[in-house]
Amino acid sequence: MSRVQLSINVSDFDAAVAFYSRLFGVAPAKVRPGYANFAIDDPPLKLVLNSPGNGPGGTINHLGVEVGSTGEVTQADARPDCRRPGYRAGARRNLLLCACVLSLLRAMCLLSLVRARALIQ
Repeated sequence: MSRVQLSINVSDFDAAVAFYSRLFGVAPAKVRPGYANFAIDDPPLKLVLNSPGNGPGGTINHLGVEVGSTGEVTQADARPDCRRPGYRAGARRNLLLCACVLSLLRAMCLLSLVRARALIQ
C-alpha cells in the first residue's frame, strides 16, 4: 500500500497526539519521547508528529511517499505518461512523487476538514 508521509513539528506534543488520535480514530503506531507516528488507512497517510525542538510548531518537517518497495517507484518512472524529453530519471521520479504527494494531501485535507467538523459538533 502506498501512502503519503507527512511529518510535522508541533508546539504541544501531548495535545497533538490526543487530537490526531480522535481525528483519525486510531492510536499512534509508534511512540517515543517527542515522536509519534500514525499509520492511517483512510486516507492512506503516515502522519509523524515531532516535539518542539525539531522546528517551530505548525511547520512541515518533511514529506515523503511510503511504498512497498523501490520496484514500485521504478515501475512508476517507466510509465509512458511519466516520460518527458529532457528529464533525467531522478527528476521524473521526483516530479511524479511530488504530484502524488500534492494529490493525496488535497484529499487528506478535505477528509480532515470533514472529520474535524464532526469532532466539533
